[in-house]
Amino acid sequence: MSIRYWTRSDLRMLTPFSLVVSLATVSVATGTYVISFPNSLIPGIPLQMRVLVQNCNGPVSVWAGVKYVQNDSLVAENTTSVQSGISTILSINVPGNLLPSEYKVDTLGSGGLVFENSSNIRFEDRGLIVLIQTDKTQYSAGQTVKYRAVLLLPNLLNFQGQATVTIQDGNNNRIEVNGPNSVTNGVISGQLELSRYPVFGRWKLVIDAMGKTTSKTFEVNDYVLPKFTVQITLPAEIHSTQTTFTVDVKAMFTFNTDVTGNCTVLLYNEDKPSNNFELKAELKGSVQFTVQMSQINNELDLDSKINIRAMVTDHATALTMVAERTMNIVFDIQDSVTISKVDLYKNSFIPGMTYRTKLRVQRGNQPVGQSGYLTVTPTVTTTVLETCILGNPAYTWLNVQEITGEPMSVPFNELGYADLSYHVDSDNAEKLSLKVQLNDPSIQPSSSYQTINLYALSTSMPLIRMHANEVQTTIDESVSLDITATENLNGNLTFEVYSRGMLLTSEHVAINGVSSKTHSISVTKDMIPQAYILVHHLTQSGYLIADYVFIQVEGNPISNEVRVSYDQNLLQPGQEVDIRISADPSSTVFVLVEDERNRIIGTHNDIFYSDVISGISGTSYSVSENIMSKVNKRKKPDAMVNKLSLAKRSHGSLGDLDDVHIETGLVILSDGYILEQKKDSLLDEGYKRECVTPTTRAPKRGGWVFGWRRSIGRTTSSSSKYCTI
Repeated sequence: MSIRYWTRSDLRMLTPFSLVVSLATVSVATGTYVISFPNSLIPGIPLQMRVLVQNCNGPVSVWAGVKYVQNDSLVAENTTSVQSGISTILSINVPGNLLPSEYKVDTLGSGGLVFENSSNIRFEDRGLIVLIQTDKTQYSAGQTVKYRAVLLLPNLLNFQGQATVTIQDGNNNRIEVNGPNSVTNGVISGQLELSRYPVFGRWKLVIDAMGKTTSKTFEVNDYVLPKFTVQITLPAEIHSTQTTFTVDVKAMFTFNTDVTGNCTVLLYNEDKPSNNFELKAELKGSVQFTVQMSQINNELDLDSKINIRAMVTDHATALTMVAERTMNIVFDIQDSVTISKVDLYKNSFIPGMTYRTKLRVQRGNQPVGQSGYLTVTPTVTTTVLETCILGNPAYTWLNVQEITGEPMSVPFNELGYADLSYHVDSDNAEKLSLKVQLNDPSIQPSSSYQTINLYALSTSMPLIRMHANEVQTTIDESVSLDITATENLNGNLTFEVYSRGMLLTSEHVAINGVSSKTHSISVTKDMIPQAYILVHHLTQSGYLIADYVFIQVEGNPISNEVRVSYDQNLLQPGQEVDIRISADPSSTVFVLVEDERNRIIGTHNDIFYSDVISGISGTSYSVSENIMSKVNKRKKPDAMVNKLSLAKRSHGSLGDLDDVHIETGLVILSDGYILEQKKDSLLDEGYKRECVTPTTRAPKRGGWVFGWRRSIGRTTSSSSKYCTI
């Protein structure tokens, strides 16, 4: 099979931001194939591959296998039969005990279509959620540390593989190493008996599984159950413009006498406890701390939740007690308002079509808190290559015109989102500039603007665009998708949804002789926190065209609800209580019973709902992370090129694959025409921008010298060329 590359000179006369087509020359009569799958190999989760063949002589047997790159040995495989024109899912069961290495996916087709293709695939080191819990946050000599670790895959099913538990003391000495052991139900439980003379300080519980290391700390001190209380008093309001604020700590025994001892106040971010600082003082019943706001700004993340913990140690009994409160800061100086495109990396438009995008108005990382209006002023730059016959000899020049349209008023909602659309009529449009301004006196600062520069794509080849009515949604809702193409399409549109490195769903919708289509996708729990929706179409002439939208999804990702009830709520020592626990069928429930007084010291070693959400978010890739992952894994300029269908890009630094698949984190294998952008702008070609008229100068050596003069009447510099007649 031959490979033909379309060069810059082939398309130079088309448009400024033309499409370079890297292709394996195909004949529609002999068939075409397309295979797509996420660039994420996750142990324990099947690799779902979408396979489509078209214009084949009969059913196609498709084999796919995951292999080690180093020795080409097989890890897992599967085979399926595919009918022409019908998208089929081929699933490969990935072993749960797979270790970090370099892997690839090989594919073979036989029967109605014969092909062979291969691509590397990324081992997903972010494909495991590890949640660690201990029964207390502080222990003393001789006590028992009880721990539990919950290991979940991105789809929230139980991890089944090998894991190792390591416990380190306050001096980072390994006290116990347990494993690697097999984990069959996603939970590791254990305990450690502390010696009578342990190392005091911050101990660490470390879980190693699937190449990922996760840890949680706990304190080992000379501690017994509480016998006095600690109270924290904060100002009613703490303003960001203050220089300082005070924190009052009071400690009293249960018989109303003052505690005399040491007091330590710890300020930290709940989501990232490593962001913290301490203040210490002697306490006699009470003590007041003065906190510098500058230290808050330097040490903590103001956009994250800030807690204040007071620890008091009594001199007489050596008892340590703790209290904790959340600190709220009122921001008097607000961040500036910013305006940005949601699809940040899509910087092109199609002449003759309506350009559509979503804008977001924000202050910092949050919406401005109200709806409003933006003013958008469009400027279209057109270019036409013409021949200037006034020169001697005649030459090619670029006729550049800038046309500024009437300002448009575009509303944005309470979440800060605005729908922007603008129809580009001219086929010669080279560049579209949109100046977006916020001029609303009720939103301060009100004068904010952003200029969006877009470049034209060639319409000599088919293109497709998809627009979503919502980019921020919730589960059980639906996203409406508008699809528009540059020509009438026949066959099927294939819609795929990817999230957390998994193919969630694949749907195909018939399209017959029209260039536009509307389709809805239901939003499910598996799409939290974000998902990519792709549309693919293989044209009758063998072009593979695609587009995508990126959506953020909110809601509860947990499907299995656990319900707990008691036969009585008040007990005397020695009495028994019946606990009733219900959950979905085939569930395994783990129960931990502890003394409520232990929670006075702290609850940060529990597993919270926010920990689950944070773990899920950690398995998802943003568009920029997908791009950087691709760039960082390139070993040489053409290292990641699919050997049958894709050529190296000259646009940007990404190198080889089509934008849609790079930005969504997908791998595409096909012998169809793969469209790729190449920066080939006429505006950057160095053409003269004017057709100049000749002028005469004084005779020289018996003849007349004709020079060139700009059309605005100014003589060119001395570097201009002259002809002697």
